[in-house]
Amino acid sequence: GQFWPERQKHSGIVMADRNEAWAQLVIGTVQTLQSEKRLAHVLRSGPIDYLVIDEAHHAVAAGYQQVIAALKDCNPQLRHLGVTATPIRADEKGLREGYQKESAHFGIKELVKQGYLAPPRWLAIQTGISLAGIRSQGSGEDRDFNQTQLANVYETSNCFDLVVESHKKYADGRQSVAFTVSVDGAYALAETFKAAGIPAAAADGKTATQERKWLLNDFRTGKLQVLCNVALWTEGLDLPEISCVHQVRPTQSDGLYTQMIGRGLRLFPGK
Repeated sequence: GQFWPERQKHSGIVMADRNEAWAQLVIGTVQTLQSEKRLAHVLRSGPIDYLVIDEAHHAVAAGYQQVIAALKDCNPQLRHLGVTATPIRADEKGLREGYQKESAHFGIKELVKQGYLAPPRWLAIQTGISLAGIRSQGSGEDRDFNQTQLANVYETSNCFDLVVESHKKYADGRQSVAFTVSVDGAYALAETFKAAGIPAAAADGKTATQERKWLLNDFRTGKLQVLCNVALWTEGLDLPEISCVHQVRPTQSDGLYTQMIGRGLRLFPGK
């Protein structure tokens, strides 16, 4: 509606209790469309001619491939476009497996130069914490540090005090998002901020949808200065007010790192 208002009346959503498959432009999540019943309902209104996948670095995963195959079975002439800000997979499984060519490429550097993203400034804060003994685990996109070991070593009161101290020194007054290793760490960091007089809150996957909306609204209006989380807001969070990202989560994943940093690159007056 924001970028294509003339198409809004032709658009429909297929997700949760909404089944607006009659629309010319159907918007749905891969989780919903993996249901054979839900996808069949969509296809009863006719084959899909054009498929656009956001966060397309996920598109070579099994769930996406299942949906794509079903759409192609219904329409072998299906045209498929994938878009993503992080065309990186930790398992090095190339996007060539799902796409024939790269039609356009704009990196962060190019988008900053063209004025579409805010120019970033990086500050490395020395914690003195060694990650040498922490093993890696998982496979594919999920390969990273062992999160339990990492939390035990990294999420200390000294580390969180240093984050708050750094916020006061380098980002005082900035609307910020902080990424932590664990859910408990997110809430502990939020409490550390609040104890220092900085309004903060944490949320996780179990936080009620309405409560999340309240938190984001309080952030937009300035009642909250810092949002703490693990992975709740790594993708798709559109809060251009964010002008500081606290990376309190070491990671081996270039894609995850880029997504987290990207939360602070949206343009906003005065940024």
